[in-house]
Amino acid sequence: MHPISHVKNLDFERIAGTDGEKKGYKYIVDFLNKNKIENTVEDFDLISFDFGTAEISVDKKTFNLKPYGLNENFQISAELVFLENLEALLLNRGAFKGKIILTYGFSRKYSKILKESEIAGLIIISGPYKQATSLSHRQKNYKDGYVPSAVISYDDAAKLSKYDGKEIQFTIKQNVYESTAHNVIATIPGNSNETGIIYLVGHYDTVANTSGSSDNTGGTSILLSVAEKIKDMSLKRTIKIIFFSGEELGLLGSSNYVKTHLDEIKKNAAIVINVDVSGDDIGKDAFGIIGTNEIKGYVAGITREKGLSFDSKLQIYSSDGMPFAEYEIPSINIARFGGKSSFNIHTHLDCVKFVSKRGLENTFKATLNIVEKLGKAEIFPLERKIDAKLRPDIEKYLWNLRFEKPTLKWEEKYKK
Repeated sequence: MHPISHVKNLDFERIAGTDGEKKGYKYIVDFLNKNKIENTVEDFDLISFDFGTAEISVDKKTFNLKPYGLNENFQISAELVFLENLEALLLNRGAFKGKIILTYGFSRKYSKILKESEIAGLIIISGPYKQATSLSHRQKNYKDGYVPSAVISYDDAAKLSKYDGKEIQFTIKQNVYESTAHNVIATIPGNSNETGIIYLVGHYDTVANTSGSSDNTGGTSILLSVAEKIKDMSLKRTIKIIFFSGEELGLLGSSNYVKTHLDEIKKNAAIVINVDVSGDDIGKDAFGIIGTNEIKGYVAGITREKGLSFDSKLQIYSSDGMPFAEYEIPSINIARFGGKSSFNIHTHLDCVKFVSKRGLENTFKATLNIVEKLGKAEIFPLERKIDAKLRPDIEKYLWNLRFEKPTLKWEEKYKK
């Protein structure tokens, strides 16, 4: 079954812990069962939400926004402050108490500072030429306390910014609740005593208000098609194909898997292959290698043998390989960017009409080739190692992901 068929069949929103996510994982399980591929479903608890609405009212004008996920019902009237750079908050922490901040560009490192500074509300300006993106508070932020937040389009922000210093009304309506999400783990056993496990992974959940046709229905479709292709191959090593949920809410599914399967990972993990974002009809194919130059050169070389040329870089990649990196398990992150669907990522325009059969082909061929080469290798060709220059970036990323000290195999470099 070609990957494009899966993209069309999964054309619906799949926020982790919602009915849409359940419909998604059941589709995956049904396909695996139909192809007689061994699989299990593992549950994990989380706080989820129904998207809801957000709006700003001022001077008899109304602006519609996208609420952050995990943001309960909220309403306030307060002064609007337009800050082009949130760094001003670091330098004047007490200056914006009780204000609603409108700002362009946001980093999660500010989350705790916003709360400590008693900011009344936060409005993030989305990039130009696109719809407002869907974002979410992290689980820990929700539990520890957060600043009510929403995202506004660039064009509407230009209009709203003119009310800098004026009192506005900020309203959010959203249902937040405890729920359960699901990881689907398919296993294709190796035919030898080789204990090294190759993890082929990707997330099937989406952000709110989109079917995420490139992010990451495209990746999910690749995993399903590769599973179908390799199920009858004679492979020396076991392949675990894992469909993670909760990636969009902070890598929840992959973090939970690593935590609950830590002995297996420490002893037997050989490498992670993560497929995240694919499908643009015209785009650029890329490998993001959380590992070594040896891995970077290897995957680039064997991909060229198949007539494909991918941009290959040694760098961290914000996706499901990161929880494995904490234990120095390298990952090959495969993606395709540059077209309409990936440009509109995290909006409702990341949709089926901008994804094509051609746009999925290179990702599928490259992923299948890497899995087959590594699965059949007489001697595993890649060392389980991450280059020292990536370690500070990994540490910093994990700090900002969880807001707590990560467990590291190496000596800590990054200081919170």
